[in-house]
Amino acid sequence: MKPRLLAFLLSAGMAAASIASAADWTPAHFITARDGKLFDCDREFRFISFNIPNLLLVEDNVPFAEENPWRLPDKFEIHDALATIAQMGGTVARTYVISVQRTNDAPGTPRHVLAPGKFNEAAFRTLDEVLAAANRTGVRLIIPLVDNWPWMG
Repeated sequence: MKPRLLAFLLSAGMAAASIASAADWTPAHFITARDGKLFDCDREFRFISFNIPNLLLVEDNVPFAEENPWRLPDKFEIHDALATIAQMGGTVARTYVISVQRTNDAPGTPRHVLAPGKFNEAAFRTLDEVLAAANRTGVRLIIPLVDNWPWMG
């Protein structure tokens, strides 16, 4: 991944690497890349943290009465996942990609991008909630914009 793209994606969550109170934190700048390293202002930004595949789209919702395993996460799931990372000392989380509709998707499968220029408002409102929760918890996000796996589109 190119350093500029990685720096942009790290900044998407807009949370501090080291903060006294996530609720009082407001972003001052983006993560940048230079000489093969990431920087938070002039300080090198290093992290170790977690992937949260279900942060934008739950792929393993399999209740007994339903056949479609896909759904959007709710506010509790979003906040709980990011708050858990913050409580464990994590400062960054990586989601799966912004999903794209496929021709063989089961009916009712939520996707972010439905067609060129056509978007799922509910899915992007979920993304808005993810960004807000990341800001509240002080966790930056890496949100990949492209994917090569068929289940995400």
